[in-house]
Amino acid sequence: MHGVVYQPAGVFPVMCDAGGVAFESRRLPWVLAGQLIMEFQEFTIVDLAAEHAAYLKRA
Repeated sequence: MHGVVYQPAGVFPVMCDAGGVAFESRRLPWVLAGQLIMEFQEFTIVDLAAEHAAYLKRA
């Protein structure tokens, strides 16, 4: 997650940092998220022009 990280401080939490926090982090429950960060685990590079031409032939 990307957002503002808070920490406990008395009655109300206070901001202590801003940035990305991993899903495995123990700080995650203290994040006021502004954006979800994605990580590609696996991908394939393709030729978009060839893929588009093949799509047009099928359509």
